[in-house]
Amino acid sequence: MLSQSIFSVKILKITLLLAIAWLAFPSISLAQDPVAVLDNPAYDSAKTKMSAADFAKSKGVALITDGEYQVAEFAIVVVSKMNDPVEVRIRDGAFNDKAQKLVANAKPGDTFYFENIRAKQPGNEDESEWVKLNSMVVKIE
Repeated sequence: MLSQSIFSVKILKITLLLAIAWLAFPSISLAQDPVAVLDNPAYDSAKTKMSAADFAKSKGVALITDGEYQVAEFAIVVVSKMNDPVEVRIRDGAFNDKAQKLVANAKPGDTFYFENIRAKQPGNEDESEWVKLNSMVVKIE
């Protein structure tokens, strides 16, 4: 009987500590950070190679998320065998005109690096609170 009472008191203490922690830090969430993926039906994150025709169907960067996040910004760096690397910075998740042109002109041997991908909660323009996400690499075959 005494051991059950001691166990109950320990459980009560743990529950109280958790309640106090939640009250002190209500913004702490157990939600996972979003994961950046290419907004393209042919994209498979397990593979790094795509045909130029499939890659041309890309619309931008999308998120896999269990919360309310949206793409805030990202950069594309294109490395071609015959040209200098080209970088395009993009706000939001959709390709801008310059990025669309690079994607449409992708050729076998080109490598596209999607970097500095950051997500934000809708309406949050405070860049210090944006979440840095994974990078992606797509090689055109």
